[in-house]
Amino acid sequence: IICSRSSFSVNFTVRTEYAPHHFNSEAFLEGRGLIIEGLVAIKANIREENFQAARETLGRVLHTLQDFYSHSNWVELGYTEPYINLIRPDLPLENLADISTATCSDCASGKCPNSILPNILKEKKLTSGYMGIFSAAKPKGKCSHGGAGDLTSTAEPRGGISKDERRADNVAFHNAAVNVATAASLQLLEDIRLAAGDNNFLRYEVQNSVLSKLYLMISLSTGVT
Repeated sequence: IICSRSSFSVNFTVRTEYAPHHFNSEAFLEGRGLIIEGLVAIKANIREENFQAARETLGRVLHTLQDFYSHSNWVELGYTEPYINLIRPDLPLENLADISTATCSDCASGKCPNSILPNILKEKKLTSGYMGIFSAAKPKGKCSHGGAGDLTSTAEPRGGISKDERRADNVAFHNAAVNVATAASLQLLEDIRLAAGDNNFLRYEVQNSVLSKLYLMISLSTGVT
């Protein structure tokens, strides 16, 4: 949403080593672990004035953080604020759907506005879509990521909950995911700024025009100059 997607090819299977990088396949704990690990590295790199390494790690961390909101059911659950627990290792990830819990209804057309099961919405259970480009296998009753490249979306329950692209059937959820992902990205940058200090953060951010624009937004909202 904010940073460019990586150009390398990613082999998505039902649950691979790559799932946590995109919060696919309900890999919430692992995905949060990557964000926390990245934040620690970014702050260390800024202290050591290795701004290039910090910037590269930031791109990966923001990609993962933003994917949480487009690949999970966070906005379908009605949340409009970032899930701060994703950047706080001292806070637990709560109410995660376990692997035996069905989470989606069947969507034969692949264009259903909301296929999350009513009990999942009522109980505020957190889930994300499974994805596979070589196999359609996924746990019974689980949501898929969706899209032409996802074979799991052809296995019941069919369809997908990804909000990566804006479509006629998901406009509201796509826009909500964009908004909360943007807020979450600013929240993460503010966490880095507070740890690094204004001087080091300014030296870091001026090397990246995208980051400069984000920092300006933070400055306007927090009074930092």
